Parts: sequence; structure tokens; C-alpha cells
Amino acid sequence: MRQKLFAALFTLAVMVIVCFNVMADGNTSKTIEEEESRVNENQEKLDNIQSLLTELNSSKNDLDEYLAKLNESYNAISSYIEELDIEKQTKQSEIESINLELERAEIEQTDQYEAMKLRIKYMYETGDSGYINALFSDESLSEILNKVEYTAQLLEYDRTKLEEYEQLLTYIAATKLQLEEELEKLEQLVNEQQEQKRQMSDMMAQAAENIRSKEAEIDEAESRAEALAKEIQEGKESIEELKAEESRRIEESIRQSIEQASREAAGIQEESTTSQPYEASEEDVMRLAAIMYCEARGEPYEGILAVGTVVMNRVADPRFPNTVEEVIMSPGQFSPVASGHYAIALSKGANETCIKAAREVLYDNVRTGPWLYFRTINNIIQGTIIGNHVFYYR
Repeated sequence: MRQKLFAALFTLAVMVIVCFNVMADGNTSKTIEEEESRVNENQEKLDNIQSLLTELNSSKNDLDEYLAKLNESYNAISSYIEELDIEKQTKQSEIESINLELERAEIEQTDQYEAMKLRIKYMYETGDSGYINALFSDESLSEILNKVEYTAQLLEYDRTKLEEYEQLLTYIAATKLQLEEELEKLEQLVNEQQEQKRQMSDMMAQAAENIRSKEAEIDEAESRAEALAKEIQEGKESIEELKAEESRRIEESIRQSIEQASREAAGIQEESTTSQPYEASEEDVMRLAAIMYCEARGEPYEGILAVGTVVMNRVADPRFPNTVEEVIMSPGQFSPVASGHYAIALSKGANETCIKAAREVLYDNVRTGPWLYFRTINNIIQGTIIGNHVFYYR
């Protein structure tokens, strides 16, 4: 009966300790909740940006199609202007030809007119005496009539030619006027098309500028989306790390609490670990230097000392093993041990800097802080930041 009562009390004590440890780790749970809230908020922002990207890309595609149609219209207008220019050149050639023809006709008309004037002058000067002489000449009547008829025909010919030239000049002038009007209309049409081409060019430039603006917006949105996606991924990884850390701490705390309760129940007194200094060996120096090398290689000297301080603080803490080797080799505590890098560093030997720091920690009892844990900075766990690590107590 006494054994059952003792077992019940022991179980109750362990449960109380476990609950206390779980409640004591509430800060980590709160941090996890805050990080999950931040991840969800960033995910919502990312979803909104992706929707915006869909709209921007759709708008850009519309602008691309619009610009393509403007290009087609611009090319069509350019081709039409080229055709009009060719037609203008043809009209100008026709006008030049008609001018030459008009010039020749005017010259011929002038020549014909001058010839007619000479003939009329001659006939006027000879007058009736010419006809009288012809009558009293030895020529026959028939010959005389032929001369008179010839003169009449010549006068008729001159009059007819002058009328023909007059009609030709009128026709040529009318044709020239028509060609000039057609050329003027062509020039006006060309000017109109040139203006449309200019306006089209302005519209194309504006469309191209709008496309560049959309592309800039898309680039900016994609950069924001990429940054948010990265932040979300980092947040999820941090949450997993925090959950793992929380679980590890709870398990370790439970284990240590159970061991402590068992010892108290068995009447075993905890030996003081602070009354006696740790008796380090050269093997401990090399072990500590190796874990310092693996964890803090490339960190400032203060950071190397801080890693050694964490190890020795654990050695001095009753919740952890009490030797350097056991602390380092404890399951799930130092990642270089699990990855095998620690064993390689131990076999090859750490560098002189880490060995010097290990000697200061072990032989000179150098402790740079009260920390029991450290990790790479994640902007979640708060503590003392040294180099790329954050050192913290719990």
C-alpha cells in the first residue's frame, strides 16, 4: 500500500514538474505563434502581389497587342505615302511634259501667225495691181483663177491652222491645270498622311512608354513577391526550428525533472558542481577546440570563446552531463557531431586560435556569459549577438 502511494505521489510530482516546464516554455510558444502570424500575413501579401502580377501581365499583353496594331497601321501609312510620292513624281513628269508641249505649240502658233502676217502683208501690198496684171497677162483664165483660188486656200489654211493651234493651246492649258490640281490634291493627301503618321508615331511612343512602365511595375512586383516568398520560407523554417527547439527543451526538461525527482525520491543529494573546479585534460582541450573550430570558424575571437563558454556552462549545470566529452557528444546538441565534421576536426586537430581559446576557457576559467545555448541569428530568438550567432540562456 505504501509503495502504491509513493508511486502515485511520484507520478503526481513528475506531472507537476512537466506542466511547470511546459508552461515555463511559453515564451517559445508565443514566439512560434507570432512567427506563424507573420508568415500568414506575408502569405496574404504574396497572394495579393500574385493577383496584381496577373493583372499587370494581362495589361501588358493588351498594350503589346495595341502597339503591334499601331505598328501595322504605321507601316500601312508609310507604304501609302510611298505610293503617293511615286504618283506625285509621275504627275510632275506629266506636267513637265505638258509644259514642253505647250511651249512647242506656242512657238508653232507664233511662227504660223508670223507667216500668215507676211502673206497678208504681201497680198495687201500687191493689192489690185496684182490682179490687174494677172488679167492682162498672157496667162489663161484658168491659170489666173487657179492663182486666185490658191491665194484663197492659203488664207483659209492659215486661219484653220491658227484655230487648231488655239484649240490645242486651250486643251494643253486645261490639261496642265487638271494635272496641277491633281498634284495639289496629292500633296495635300501626302501632308494628311504625314500628319497621321506623326500622330501614329506619338501614339506608338506613348504605348511603348506605357509598356516600359508596366514592365517596371512587373519587375518591382516580382522582386517583392520573391522577397516575400523567401521571407515566408525562412519563417516556415524558423517555425520548424522553434518547434524542434521547443520539443527538445521540453523533452530535456522532462528527462532532467524525472531524474531529479527520482533522485529526490530515492533520497540522493545532488552534489555541488560549483564547489570544485573542472579538472581539464589535454584531450578536453582538443575536444573543446574541435567543437569551437566547427561551430565558430571564421567568427570573431569573442564568438569562439562564447562557444566554449556554452560547453563549460553546461558542464557546470546539473541538467547536463558533467564532462566536456559527454556535453559535446550528447544527442541532438551540436550539429557538427551528427554531420561528422566534429570527428574530422578532432582527428586533424583544430587551428591555433581555437586551441588557444580552449586553453583560456578550460585552464584560465574564462566565461564570457551565462548562456547554455546558441544558434545562427534568425531574428526570432533573443539573446546576445556575437558575429553570426545569438547566445541565450533559455
